[in-house]
Amino acid sequence: MYDRDVIPFPERPTSGLRYRVETLVGITGVKMAKHRCSWTESILSVFNLVWRPHLLLALIYVGVTFGFGIGINVTNPVFTNEPVVIGGFGWTAYAGASIYLVPIVAVLIGEVFGHFFNDWVADRQTKRNNGVFLAEMRLWTVYPAIVFFVAGFILLGFTYEKNFGAAGIAFGWGMAEVAILVQTVAIYAYLASCFPTAQGEVSALVNFARTMGGVSLRSSVQPLCAV
Repeated sequence: MYDRDVIPFPERPTSGLRYRVETLVGITGVKMAKHRCSWTESILSVFNLVWRPHLLLALIYVGVTFGFGIGINVTNPVFTNEPVVIGGFGWTAYAGASIYLVPIVAVLIGEVFGHFFNDWVADRQTKRNNGVFLAEMRLWTVYPAIVFFVAGFILLGFTYEKNFGAAGIAFGWGMAEVAILVQTVAIYAYLASCFPTAQGEVSALVNFARTMGGVSLRSSVQPLCAV
């Protein structure tokens, strides 16, 4: 999982059918191990990163914001599928399932827009800084994203309180999901720029933070909805 490029790459210890068999059973890996990092370095690489303040704070931020996205994903049916007499929208199961097209489209928009917008902002900031790139330039994308994030959840909350209908859910939910993807792209690009030789570990830590944030906020939201 934590393989590293070896430059210059050493020659194969064997060739032909023997090389294929030895590679299949792991003998080639044992022979090439001396050219790669040790087990100790591989195991401790994550721990050597996670304690750094700027990385730890970024992971907490990603975990919390992504957790809100997961929380609303499992909360929407509580409001939309409940009968109108008890405060719900009275939607059918098919209508409740169809509204989940919103986060699918929002994820695609956020991924594409976040990638190109983040690169554009970083290039613009680099030119303004006399051609010197700083990893923190990647974080400027977070500012407009958090505005859409807050606005989307406020609109979604008012939609449930005032019963604005499907349009309010679509726009509020969509804005929040796009913002989550845009800022996640920015955070990952920032951390990858800070630790260019540990992008595998950075990706693993970001996904771990997203998972922990999603599980914790989802677990806390569902009992409240049940009450």
